[in-house]
Amino acid sequence: MVRSILILFLLSLLLASCHWVEQKLPASDGRIIASIISTEETEKLVAHTLLNQQKLFPNDNFSSAATTSSLWNDEIGRILSNTSINSVEAYLDGLLETNKGISNIAFILSGKNGLPIYSYRFGEINYPTRKDQSIRENLSFEALIPVDASSQLITTITVLNLVTRGLLKLESTTGQLLGWKNFSSITLEDLLSQTSGLPGHHPKERCSTNSNMAIGECVGRIYKLALEIEKNIGVPKAKKIFWYGPYHLQIVGRMVEVALSRKLKRPLVWNQIFEEFIKNPLQLNPKTQYYSDSIKRTGIINPSLANGLLINMQDYYKLMYYLVELGKSSKWHHLVDRVVESHNEFSKKIQLPSNMSRKNYDYGLGVWRNQEIVSAEGKFGWYPWFNLNKGYFALIGMMAYSENGIGCDNIFKISLEISSRINDIIVKETQPR
Repeated sequence: MVRSILILFLLSLLLASCHWVEQKLPASDGRIIASIISTEETEKLVAHTLLNQQKLFPNDNFSSAATTSSLWNDEIGRILSNTSINSVEAYLDGLLETNKGISNIAFILSGKNGLPIYSYRFGEINYPTRKDQSIRENLSFEALIPVDASSQLITTITVLNLVTRGLLKLESTTGQLLGWKNFSSITLEDLLSQTSGLPGHHPKERCSTNSNMAIGECVGRIYKLALEIEKNIGVPKAKKIFWYGPYHLQIVGRMVEVALSRKLKRPLVWNQIFEEFIKNPLQLNPKTQYYSDSIKRTGIINPSLANGLLINMQDYYKLMYYLVELGKSSKWHHLVDRVVESHNEFSKKIQLPSNMSRKNYDYGLGVWRNQEIVSAEGKFGWYPWFNLNKGYFALIGMMAYSENGIGCDNIFKISLEISSRINDIIVKETQPR
């Protein structure tokens, strides 16, 4: 009875907050509309997720309890039972059966050692890309989807990967890599945590989604704007303000390009770096990359590192798993702790988009933190999260499309509500009896 009430409450949120477009296909089309709960699919996800630790982390040791990151909890295999899986499945089935407005949702849950133990999906994705083009296909774990702000976690993971390879330092500054005279002490870590003191966004400059320029030109414009703001109203020093927005990660991208081009003595741009050090070694989908506009799939020399990633669920989950594995490393576990720890205090001045409500949240490196939950959600319904207390992680994949355009203002609340319900089920089912 209680579960039914909760489901009805959630569905009322869905229907009230965003008008979903349901597009049914003829049965003869062969597309999958019903839910898919397949052991075989989960086994494929496990095989895809497995990493070669020694290849990715040479000369390192793993699984030492004394050095394990707070992100990792090796009890995970013992706390998730068939009961909790059945309860999650019943909840997801309830969404499918009760609400005709949900056009797609997929879900992957981690189990022992962080590998998938459960997967679920239903529906199709259907959204316009350009004027006379659209994407229409079953929502599968291989379907490429724009993940909006969930890109930030993958950008952080990419930077950490480069740090472990000795190609980059989180302490590198804008002065060292970009030659800035003002704001020269801002570090890569300040930028990833969005506490650089620079504006995160401004209506006068929207270059982070401009596909007609290189990322270096965009960063030059951001620097010029920051100088103008400093002259007129003053810009706080680094770490004195949290100002959320895409500017910080564009600067990160240019700093990474400069650092690696110098180190490797050849010109490199962000997507080349991502391909060489992340996509190819981890065997991700060849079409996975960053764009200025990931919906239209345009602009690869000025990719939006905050919002522009196009990726599928199995690859995104694999990168979450990579972060957990990095947390098991005796040499690099401290990097993962820096990702999930708070880099700002919400008693300080915060600049957020007007439609974002972040009470009781802190921000790490590319992730939000609310007590034990670390997440990196995107506005189209994508929602990855880690539960630091229970030691599991999970990924919701959705592509919200409304008649008024891509996504809707309240889609964050929708995916948050679904993830919260699933987390509550797992927490309840795994309490000591």
